[in-house]
Amino acid sequence: DGYSFVWEPPQHIPLYTAFNPIDLSDDSDKQRLLETILRYDLKLCVIDTLSMAIGKSDVSNSKDMYSILKDLKIIAKETGCAVMFIHHTRKRVFEKGESIQEMVLGSTALHAWSDFIMNLAAPAEDSDLLRMGVQTKMGNAQHYVNQELKIVRAPVTE
Repeated sequence: DGYSFVWEPPQHIPLYTAFNPIDLSDDSDKQRLLETILRYDLKLCVIDTLSMAIGKSDVSNSKDMYSILKDLKIIAKETGCAVMFIHHTRKRVFEKGESIQEMVLGSTALHAWSDFIMNLAAPAEDSDLLRMGVQTKMGNAQHYVNQELKIVRAPVTE
């Protein structure tokens, strides 16, 4: 009906999980990531969280982040594997109309590097819905997701 968030892959997709620490500011760890992607022919690599994976680098320092992200972009392009980060928003009350990118904690290098950014947030404090925002370099859209992770119509506000 256009409001369900359903994904049914045509074939079984193996899931590889690893809980090894990684420091993406270290060239040997970037090489280890590349080798892991190649060894398992990964199509999606999720790094949770970005802050835990950048070693002593500063997420707010553009030079530090460009150094990490440019190499990851190369790895993604060479392998055909999408690299996704779980990351945090800034810890303040956001302005009405603030873009999803403006909510992201850290350097603007994160915005420049990202093909798209998704965020989930409750539209109100006591809401049982989540608002899923998606922002690409081409624009943004807001969707609402219920507890069953189905996309639903935006709630009516009075």
